[in-house]
Amino acid sequence: MLMIDIDHFKHINDLYGHATGDAVIRQVEQILREAVRTTDKVARFGGEEFVVLLRDTDLNGAAVLADQIRQTVANTVFEPEGKCLRATISIGIAETEFIDGDIDHTIERADRALYAAKSGGRNCVRSFEVTASQDLRAAA
Repeated sequence: MLMIDIDHFKHINDLYGHATGDAVIRQVEQILREAVRTTDKVARFGGEEFVVLLRDTDLNGAAVLADQIRQTVANTVFEPEGKCLRATISIGIAETEFIDGDIDHTIERADRALYAAKSGGRNCVRSFEVTASQDLRAAA
């Protein structure tokens, strides 16, 4: 699972207006949908956050895809309403584990990894893994 947040989104809304912010959200969503397979699921999670459920993908494969998505967004020139602007995203990754019980546990770990990405300077990808003792540890 990928948890994705548009970096400094409030600044985009404050500087360019909510219509421009909405256009950026829609374009980031389109980038996500084009990057994943038809068996994967993309959903807006609230505000400027998205979750992506990657089926049959391990943590390493998810990290490769997440970094490709991050680079695509960073290299995109957003041009809503004739304005030219750039945006970046931060991504947290968590692998669904048998011990999770329900998806909320995976979402919580992905959200913690996202927080680590944002704390680590933004425009990056971070992942969390469950160890045998069920403790969380950060992995770059």
